[in-house]
Amino acid sequence: MELGKQTVQVEFFQERSIWPESRRHSFRHNEHLYEGTYKFEKGKMYGILGEHGEGGGGISWLLSGRDVIRDEKITVFGKEYREGESVEEGWYLGEGIPGMDKTARKEISAALKMSKSSLSVQDIVDKFHLTEDRLDVKVRYFSWELWRLSAAIGYALGKKIFCFPAIDTHMIIEIVRNTAFYIYVEKLRREGCILLLPSSSREILESLADEIIELNNPRFRDLSQFHEIVSSYKEGNIWYQWAVDD
Repeated sequence: MELGKQTVQVEFFQERSIWPESRRHSFRHNEHLYEGTYKFEKGKMYGILGEHGEGGGGISWLLSGRDVIRDEKITVFGKEYREGESVEEGWYLGEGIPGMDKTARKEISAALKMSKSSLSVQDIVDKFHLTEDRLDVKVRYFSWELWRLSAAIGYALGKKIFCFPAIDTHMIIEIVRNTAFYIYVEKLRREGCILLLPSSSREILESLADEIIELNNPRFRDLSQFHEIVSSYKEGNIWYQWAVDD
């Protein structure tokens, strides 16, 4: 795949940690980014296969524009980003909406105004099958429909890279079941957007994604130190005072 107007490339030259956080649940977790190059093409959904924290959620976090670039190199549709910049074309699905105390109608309207789109709020509602009688409800009170609303707002802003956060297998299943998943995913695919879904389940990704990228982060594959500690403990060579005093 050659770089150009149809592709996104992320290059990590050294290991580092990144800390994605949830706006809704005040939760942060550590993602360990390892050296490697990843390429994504317009109009496809990519499954990023790896354990929780192995880097998939970190790639989503960076490409959604939620953190600044450091030593890595990110090229988006021919534009190269530099250190200290953040990706402008990206959007964080489910939690990208900044105005949680504003109504859905106001958020969509503000997004269209910001992107100078010729579309109307009703156009967005129709394209993403949003519930019309909830348009004047504050975003914070949305439940499953928040995922579809988030995709709609990102679309209204003209975003082209839609990134799922790192979530467990059960949550992915619930999202597919409860959020009219294929309505917004297929809409974004047809519009030439890139979608990223990090997961530890190969079966899930084989069902949903066009392509799967395996991270194979050595930190998550080398269990030699773990086995060494466990063996030493079982052989009586490690003893923890605090563990036997209770």
